[in-house]
Amino acid sequence: MAIPSYYQDTRIEPLADGLIDLLKKNLVAHTKLLSDANAGDTKLHVGNTLRFEKGEQILIRDNNSVWNDETNTRTGLEFHTIGQSIYESEYLFLKEPLQQRFLVGDNARLQKTIYNIPLYPEDIYYGDRQVITWDYVAIAIEPESMSPEWIALPGILSTEYKMAIMVYVRMGSTNDTKNFATRVCHSYADAIHRLLIGNIHVDLGVDDTPLLADVNPGQNFVYVSTDVAGAWPPDHEIVYDVQDNFHHESYLAIVPDPATYTSGTSSSSASSSISAEWSSATSSQTSLSSPSSGVYSSESSVSSEVSTSSSSESSNTSSSSSLSLSSAQTPPGVKIWLSRPLQSHYRVSDKAVLRRRMRYMYDSRVTNIVYGEMQKGEIVKAAHLSWFGKETQHIQLTQIGKGGNSY
Repeated sequence: MAIPSYYQDTRIEPLADGLIDLLKKNLVAHTKLLSDANAGDTKLHVGNTLRFEKGEQILIRDNNSVWNDETNTRTGLEFHTIGQSIYESEYLFLKEPLQQRFLVGDNARLQKTIYNIPLYPEDIYYGDRQVITWDYVAIAIEPESMSPEWIALPGILSTEYKMAIMVYVRMGSTNDTKNFATRVCHSYADAIHRLLIGNIHVDLGVDDTPLLADVNPGQNFVYVSTDVAGAWPPDHEIVYDVQDNFHHESYLAIVPDPATYTSGTSSSSASSSISAEWSSATSSQTSLSSPSSGVYSSESSVSSEVSTSSSSESSNTSSSSSLSLSSAQTPPGVKIWLSRPLQSHYRVSDKAVLRRRMRYMYDSRVTNIVYGEMQKGEIVKAAHLSWFGKETQHIQLTQIGKGGNSY
């Protein structure tokens, strides 16, 4: 198989940008409330639970949150801990009930924190620096080296990239604040380590687009929006994934529509075939259940799933994340054909997407963490994480010579 052109950008700058983006999406994970939350509630209806886990700390706030200069505190927010394992894409449970009300109309939202100290996107930097403008926690990504090595001739090069990830936390002047800052620093370093060890094939340089319809096991196609379909043409390279919040399948290619190269198939009959295939798929949806949690009960067809609402809770979920189809005979969006049938059931309500990986690290990890203190305009607690990633590159041989004196 030819090495895909997506892998040919071997610059370290976009790689560092990708790591920064990965940290922002996960350490600064945030989502909006989709339903008003009242005092006493422990169940929250949110936009997406993908980047939240049981035991993690979060803060909840809305636009009424204000800073009080006299007390040096912010009111209109609460800190909480996620109390249960997450098995749904739009619901999470708090360990303790809310103390106040948070309204969707006031832009109520939640964000991940560590030790009740939030990290903000603007405090994650490309490159280290002597003086940092920050709130309380800052992270810097510093590229250190790039080392190419031949692994096969002709033309396969492996490149190892090394980067330093620095965590800085303000200490204050008392023993209590210094002890607290040390815990915050170590905990943020641990969180980065867990994130990156869970991304051995680092999840960066990824394009994705939402699916418009659920996918049944055995289907070898997905539906995406007409507006973006042109960006997902047939491509023999095996760099595509399908995933939702609970399932994932890799090493897919996008192939041409079989109707376009089947002998004797007219455009009208191809269109009828697609409609019939969509109708058949939606009327014969497979019943599935989660192997461990039992959350997923038996499923009906997509059309009945959209139109049926047995409770206000399922109605909210359906209205916010399920596809409304006026007719099961009308395929939504554009059909994208895949190189093989999918094995799992991918749900729109679980944020199903089609993804394309533009860079692929076949090995990466944090190899070392050093803790201490550093001077950053002030003495701060610091952690230095050493990270490496390796990817392959195809070098075309033989090469056109660019020396000589002829031109």
